[in-house]
Amino acid sequence: MQDGFYRGSASSGLVNKYMTITLDPQYYSIDSEGKVNSEAAWKLLHQILLNYFPEIETTDFHGGYLQTPWKYKTFNMSEKQLRNRVTVRDVTTPDRVAFQIKISSEVAGAMQARHGEFDEVDRLPKELEPMVEELQTRIGKASSI
Repeated sequence: MQDGFYRGSASSGLVNKYMTITLDPQYYSIDSEGKVNSEAAWKLLHQILLNYFPEIETTDFHGGYLQTPWKYKTFNMSEKQLRNRVTVRDVTTPDRVAFQIKISSEVAGAMQARHGEFDEVDRLPKELEPMVEELQTRIGKASSI
């Protein structure tokens, strides 16, 4: 019999690695000097993430970096605890305007979680699955690194 951890989470090949999203041209502009303004993409990114996380832990528009705090989830009939967060890096080059997004997912048993001993896992809580799709489709096109 599967425990609550397996019923409440889904396997994902996209977690714990960076995926590159080439931004849709409607979310950035390039001025006459070739300087990229991706403010609209950053705003949309914040809107998407704030639908799934209570806050943004770190955001540095000029440095091209964003990170959410860890979001913890426990499961019925399971001793496991899962934690997730999202990290975004602006990897714009003269050839393309892009973000790299990493969805970190880690699991620990009840005793290990108290001591912060989490291990990477290829599972995501089912309520975060729509976020992955939104990140891949709303701000641009996803590709591998």
